Amino acid sequence: MDDYYEKLARDAATFALGCKPGDWYDFWHTHVDWDGRGNSGPADRQKHLAALFIVWERVRGEAQRLEAPFQTWVRVEEDSAQDGVYLHTPNVQQEDFPFGFEEVVWGVQVPSLLAEFVDDSDEVGRSEYEGVATLWVRKRAVTG
Repeated sequence: MDDYYEKLARDAATFALGCKPGDWYDFWHTHVDWDGRGNSGPADRQKHLAALFIVWERVRGEAQRLEAPFQTWVRVEEDSAQDGVYLHTPNVQQEDFPFGFEEVVWGVQVPSLLAEFVDDSDEVGRSEYEGVATLWVRKRAVTG
């Protein structure tokens, strides 16, 4: 099992999307826990969330290369396999940028599940669909 988590951490630390100027993304996303192993218990979930937030950091860094507006966020679901990192830009498929997060209530108290992964530069939101809660994390808008 340790080999699995070592590989998970290594894969997160070396994740590369390959963003370059001119690329566009229509709700591109990835998961780090494809098999739902994070559902096995709190320690397993935290290890997967740690990898997820590292991937998010790497995606945010790469998205700077796009030289275009972008949105990126993390969704945390009740099922660890569904947790994901998202990247969205203006795109040729739909006129759906920026994504409006209409169903998300922002500014909720940071749940203990996410406490070690978010800081004051992050905004946490919550939505619910058919009784299933989703947590959202995005960077706060910079005001100046």
